[in-house]
Amino acid sequence: MYKKILILIVLLMFSCPSFAREGIRAARVESGVWIFKIDTSKYKNRIKPHVEYVTPDELYKKGGYTLVVNGGFFDMENGNPVSYVVIDKETIETPSDNQKLMSELMKNEREEAVLNRTEFRILENKKGELSYDIAPHFKKAEKDMTIKHSLQGGPLLYPQLKWEEESFVTFDNIGRVLFESCNVTKKRPRTLLGIKGKNLYIIVFSKNHPVSLNEARTYVIKKIKVDKLMALDGGGSTAINYEDIKIFSEGKNGRKVKSFLVIEDEK
Repeated sequence: MYKKILILIVLLMFSCPSFAREGIRAARVESGVWIFKIDTSKYKNRIKPHVEYVTPDELYKKGGYTLVVNGGFFDMENGNPVSYVVIDKETIETPSDNQKLMSELMKNEREEAVLNRTEFRILENKKGELSYDIAPHFKKAEKDMTIKHSLQGGPLLYPQLKWEEESFVTFDNIGRVLFESCNVTKKRPRTLLGIKGKNLYIIVFSKNHPVSLNEARTYVIKKIKVDKLMALDGGGSTAINYEDIKIFSEGKNGRKVKSFLVIEDEK
């Protein structure tokens, strides 16, 4: 009996590898699915968005980063913004600068829904203390708090699923898809971001485990009792670099993306 238990433990160790450094734990929970748990108290000001039109692998190889994961949506043809990015209280990317996008949104009466999509926020109080939230773009920060960084993606997945309100999909009265963007109902690689207390969770479904957005949502809320959960860009943009873990969903080194969530190395 003892030998059987020992063999089972060894098999589990090899089938579900995990990597850890202080403040980050990365585990492959099953083939093609990784969960990265980040203790924000260990990294504080080192967690932030980054904007640069490169592959995640190129950015990571430049050095200076502990972790690099793909961020928000962008126009794949020209790299123009499709979502907001705020870094150090300055708006770096705004969909309003994408004239082609704004024209299409206004024509189809989708402007407000798309501009108000969900974003990950790093908030700062007057003492310089940081906290984290997931909220719609137009929602004001709480009193005495400012938005230091934000990275928009969407939709909100938990505690509510808001893919219709954020204009990712439209259904008819019997549940048939009339319109969708970002292939949200189809099986694709996915990048999700969750908050639970002081911990951030990055959940990656690779090209070896494609899921619809609703399937990804269901999977995560069964595994982790998150306070809030949102989607970042997915599909071929899904990519992450951390230690020896390299997950790319397109090509050998991933495709170019416009924004990232990064953890900078300690200086």
